[in-house]
Amino acid sequence: MIYRSVNEKLAWAKYHFELLKSEVERYAQSNPGNAVLDADRNVNRAVVGFESLHPIPVSIPLTIGDCAQNLRSALDYLIYEIVIANGGKPTEKHAFPVCKTYDRFRDLRNKRLAGVPGSTVTLIESLQPYFDGKPYESDPLYIIDELANINKHRHIPVTFLKSRVILGTSGAMWSKGGGLSMTLSMGVAQANTQVPAAVSVTDQPQMYHQIVASIAFSEGCAKGEFVAEVLDKLMKFVEGIVSRF
Repeated sequence: MIYRSVNEKLAWAKYHFELLKSEVERYAQSNPGNAVLDADRNVNRAVVGFESLHPIPVSIPLTIGDCAQNLRSALDYLIYEIVIANGGKPTEKHAFPVCKTYDRFRDLRNKRLAGVPGSTVTLIESLQPYFDGKPYESDPLYIIDELANINKHRHIPVTFLKSRVILGTSGAMWSKGGGLSMTLSMGVAQANTQVPAAVSVTDQPQMYHQIVASIAFSEGCAKGEFVAEVLDKLMKFVEGIVSRF
C-alpha cells in the first residue's frame, strides 16, 4: 500500500541527506585540517592522525539531526496510516515502537499499536532490535531512534573529523630516522573502503596511500562511524521497512 505522508517524510529525509552532502563538500573545500603520520618504531608502523584547523560548521550537525528526525518520523507516520487504513482513529499514543527487550515491546504493544492488525504487529515485532538476539546497539532501528532522541530532546548531534586511509592511490614516502607530516585537503572516502588501523612502514619507500578525513559521530551507538555511511544505511533500512507494509 502507498502511504503518501510516509513517502513525503522519506523524501524530506532524502532532501536533507543531499543537503548534508553539499554542506560537507563545501566544508571540504576549505581544507579544514592536516593529516599526520606519527611514527611508532616499536611496531614498525605509522599511525594516522588528523589535526582539525577549522571547526565543523553548525549547519552540518543540524542537517544530520533533521535527516535522522525525518527518518524516525516516517516510521511513526506509518503506524498512523496503518490504523486509518484499518478503520481506526489514531491517537497521540500511536507510534512505531523501538524496544530493547520483549517485555518492553509487550508493555507498549497495546498502546502504540492499538488497532493495528495482528499480522502487522507480528511483522513490527520481527523488526525490533532485540528480536534476532544480536546486540541492540548495532541495530539500525535502534540507531535511528537514538539519533532522533538526541536531536529532539538533548542537543544537536556531536561530530568530529576522523581520518581514514585509501590504499594505493597516492601518498608520501617514509623517511628513515624521522616522522612524516602532511597537509592534505579533506576528502570523502567511498562507503565500501576497507580502512586499516594503521599503515605499515619500513625504511624503504613502500606502497603509497591517500589519507582523507570524513565527518564521524562522536556519541551514541554510532560513535566513531562516518556520518554519510551511517545515514545512507539508515535511509535504505527505513525504505525497506516501509516497502513491507
